[in-house]
Amino acid sequence: STPFTFTFSDTKGFADLGVENILINSALDGRHACYLAYARSINWLYIVNDAGNALLPGASLGTSGSINNSQCTVTWGNNAVTTSSNNLSLALNIGFYSGFGPNLVLYLAARDVNEANNTGWQASATWVAQ
Repeated sequence: STPFTFTFSDTKGFADLGVENILINSALDGRHACYLAYARSINWLYIVNDAGNALLPGASLGTSGSINNSQCTVTWGNNAVTTSSNNLSLALNIGFYSGFGPNLVLYLAARDVNEANNTGWQASATWVAQ
């Protein structure tokens, strides 16, 4: 697996962040993707099913753990979430399964805690799965 750090920012402070999404796929498509949803208020990370239409059981980022679907396995240690002022960072290790990719785009999106504001999807990086 490869270590990734995903950082989200809110001008009202990190506590205003609600759900942060990470979608890794060859295109902006939640089907057959490594598609994650982090619920900041409860400190839980979820992964989306292969059909792209439902969350699989999640896990707390308060202790080390892992979640997976058919595209990737995501693991983390005890200090997966760090916050500072306006920023929230997630330190995740992601292993991609054979046949997924190889040319991937990392898309990020965030909503505020009241779901009044949404960034929409932003392409943040590209990755070639090995």
